[in-house]
Amino acid sequence: MRFFIVALVLFFSTFFSATAQQGKAIPGEVMIQLKAHQSIESVQDFLDANKLQVKEQLSRRLGIYLLTFDENQRSAAQHISSLKKHNSIALAQANHEVALREATEAIPDDPFFENQWGLHNDGSGGGIAGADIDALRAWDFTTGGLTATGDTIVVAVIDGGAYLQHEDLNFFKNRHEIPGNGIDDDDNGYVDDYDGWNAYNNSGNVSNDSHGTHVSGTIGAIGNNDLGVTGVNWNVKVMPISGSSSIESVVVKAYSYVYEMRYTYNESQGDSGAFVVATNASFGVDNGNPDNYPIWGAMYDSLGAIGVLSAGATANRNVNVDVQGDIPTAFESPWLITVTNTTNRDEKYNSAGYGLLSIDLGAPGTTIYSTRPAPTNYGYATGTSMATPHVAGAVGLLFAAADSDFMEAYHENPGVYALFMKEYLLNGTDPLESLDGITVTGGRLNIYNAINLLLGNIQLSYSINDSLLVSARLFETAADSIVFENTGSFDLQLLFSLDETHDWLSLETDTINLPGGENAALVMNFFTEDLEVGMHYAHLQLDAGLAGNFVFVIALEVLEPLGMSEDYAATTLVVHPNPFRDKTSFKITTTRQTEYSLIISDLSGKQIFVQQGLVPAGKSTLEWNGTANNGRTGTAGIYFYQIKTEQQLISGKLIKY
Repeated sequence: MRFFIVALVLFFSTFFSATAQQGKAIPGEVMIQLKAHQSIESVQDFLDANKLQVKEQLSRRLGIYLLTFDENQRSAAQHISSLKKHNSIALAQANHEVALREATEAIPDDPFFENQWGLHNDGSGGGIAGADIDALRAWDFTTGGLTATGDTIVVAVIDGGAYLQHEDLNFFKNRHEIPGNGIDDDDNGYVDDYDGWNAYNNSGNVSNDSHGTHVSGTIGAIGNNDLGVTGVNWNVKVMPISGSSSIESVVVKAYSYVYEMRYTYNESQGDSGAFVVATNASFGVDNGNPDNYPIWGAMYDSLGAIGVLSAGATANRNVNVDVQGDIPTAFESPWLITVTNTTNRDEKYNSAGYGLLSIDLGAPGTTIYSTRPAPTNYGYATGTSMATPHVAGAVGLLFAAADSDFMEAYHENPGVYALFMKEYLLNGTDPLESLDGITVTGGRLNIYNAINLLLGNIQLSYSINDSLLVSARLFETAADSIVFENTGSFDLQLLFSLDETHDWLSLETDTINLPGGENAALVMNFFTEDLEVGMHYAHLQLDAGLAGNFVFVIALEVLEPLGMSEDYAATTLVVHPNPFRDKTSFKITTTRQTEYSLIISDLSGKQIFVQQGLVPAGKSTLEWNGTANNGRTGTAGIYFYQIKTEQQLISGKLIKY
């Protein structure tokens, strides 16, 4: 690894030395910067002799000037060489054109991309702008194909087959198998499986199928090749398997081929087999009870354990899968991602299944344009079958976006890290009203959000440990705050609310827009009037969008009032030092002898130190060395003190560092 880094440094040094002058120079113009304390008059004779004219003073204080000349008489390079030799000139260079560096998106040049609203919805055709999987911004991270550790990413499509001659599709080929020789060359148990596998007739002759071709194009049609359409991935390998049968045993055989290929890849450390990261199934059994299909259901667990996630299309009927059942989307495997169909207006398609427990998310599946077999080559289709490959393709794109640390950990523990990928997909969804309460996430696939979650660009930290304790005397007001820091690069919107209305607590705002790398404080005001002495609690709820949801316990401790009347001052107190390191002193002045109690509490309100006694009239000093009654030394942090006398209670905050 160290050699690789050194080699990169050498490469970039060579590259930049060769390309540093590639900025386009403006003809007939050069710039100079004079040395300190020099004036343009000190070089004027030189400029005149070389037929250079001052066009503009760019900085008076820094002595920078723009000069013009006739290129037909002398080149810019010749002028610059002469200028650099002058004793009064510090710098000389050409003037260059500069381009406005606007944010760009990876828009492919495929001519039918404008038909693929599921990838990029601009609001045309009756749609709503942004009702898509946010592919353009995701492609700024990666367009798919390889992992950071060099694995060629494969997505397996279990369907009727595929049109293998389609020039806009990049199909997987088993390079360890010689096609058509009737021999199992790679000894994987499958003869002539060069193109994939046909579970119908146990051969390597994959059937030509329109449905499977359409699904394959959504996952991985070749992008930016000036042809047809693009897939969620521009360069992923699609493994075609004929196996979407009406007979369950054929389906099990189809999944078993995926298992064998990925298991072999893991076992051989990538020498053979295939790095399959996802399967796509756009078929099933309406009203199926998972209890009757245990072997099929267990296939998802088996695949998941070796690192493969599976995407499954739910029923093309408006049914509650939680109640009616469905195969495969009612299976409970954690490695199965279940998908329903959304429209270009971000609505659930009317004839699409749902289920708060069973269906994970929605994805574009209505009037989806993708690849078809010849002679048409391309066409539209609608159904959960069209929604699911968006998700299977998104899994492939996530693996292309993952950094080397993640991929190395994934190779060590593929089952666990595959579940992380699923979590990023589900947590990154865009919330939709039409899916709220009827799917697990209540949202539609957004691969851009998922990639940001994967890369750690969405992070939020705060200044307390899930609870805040504030003390105030009766009839007084107080204020405190929680500081939130956006430690990622993804802009966040923080939405605050209380579990119920509390007259004693108000928030100064309920919304904070927090750009990446910045922090902001939520200020809270506390009112003790009409409250009883004692503890009062509220729950502050924070919806931080993709950064998650949080609940904070807000505690207000209402203390007894100072005395019998406002002008009664039996006891006064000075606390010093505060903050303190080793010990702090409580200097009491009292008008007469009185009993007292010194109570120290930690941030949770637990009393850790109690001292009682008698102080005489006049001045007295009490001390606390930061040690609790049980002998343990308190850690650095915030503490609260109370000093109770016969008529008064004085309290405040201590900081130990």
